[in-house]
Amino acid sequence: MKNLMKAITMATLLVAMTSCRLYDTAGQRAQLMENLHEGMTKREVVDLLGNPEFKRSNNGIEQWEFHKIHFSGAVTTILLDFQHDKVISFNSYAGATPSPAYPPIAICPPAPVEERPSLAYPTDDQAWFQELYQKVKDKPFKDERLKILREAARQSDFTCDEIVQLMKIFNFDDERLEALVILEPTIIDRENTDRIVDSMTFISGEEKAKNILNKKHHSGRLYSDGEINVLYEKVKDAFSFDQLKILQTGMNGRNITCKQCVKLLSICDFDNERIKFLQVMAPHIYDCHNRQLIIDTMSFASGKDEARQLIERYCK
Repeated sequence: MKNLMKAITMATLLVAMTSCRLYDTAGQRAQLMENLHEGMTKREVVDLLGNPEFKRSNNGIEQWEFHKIHFSGAVTTILLDFQHDKVISFNSYAGATPSPAYPPIAICPPAPVEERPSLAYPTDDQAWFQELYQKVKDKPFKDERLKILREAARQSDFTCDEIVQLMKIFNFDDERLEALVILEPTIIDRENTDRIVDSMTFISGEEKAKNILNKKHHSGRLYSDGEINVLYEKVKDAFSFDQLKILQTGMNGRNITCKQCVKLLSICDFDNERIKFLQVMAPHIYDCHNRQLIIDTMSFASGKDEARQLIERYCK
């Protein structure tokens, strides 16, 4: 009888703790962390984790702190840093919170924050452009510079003169051409593209720049499903830092269907990775009317909006 009463007591305690959201399995914790990624909005974080236990703010960076208390009594702490309402970094660890770099400014969780659309970077805002220019110039390595340009190209259009200034940050024609591939879809004054061509150092660079600027979409041969399977395996088996290069090589002179794009995007785990893949494939999409297939591969609303805007640069 005593054993029965103990069992009933333990079951009641378990139900009570579960109803208070104190019980959380290791599998659930892992799933939560897998779903977090840079670029998430506050609304998306609240939908995933609920409201934070603490908020902090310092020099324009806002930090949210979440506690997950497990049945064993162990605590997992999750920290997310926001800038302009987007996640810029996150971390998790076991145990209680260490002494914070700056004190909590609120104990009670705030009301869910309305998701705001990303502010486009206006090309006529010289202060913003100079800030972008300096940010690219300050990076010592080519890949870091190109990464910044990819982010800017998602949100803004550029004049040819602005593109020339950004390209001249790079020392060699080959590097400038890589920058041009990223920025070419954003050009708003195509009557001035000769200025971009003239910025190249060598004649061979000028010819390649002309090819990029005068590229006729859908002029290449359409991939067959069998060929896509081969490309898929090559990209999937490559190291992460080589995947984009292999994909870019595979897209040279070829076109691709939206369904084939979806297959290649399935290699990626997060929306920001899918957007990078899509930047390479978007100029080669053959059946733009099926674009929704690609948009639906994105996990969050922010990713869907970026994908839609990117595809529509080419599918007009």
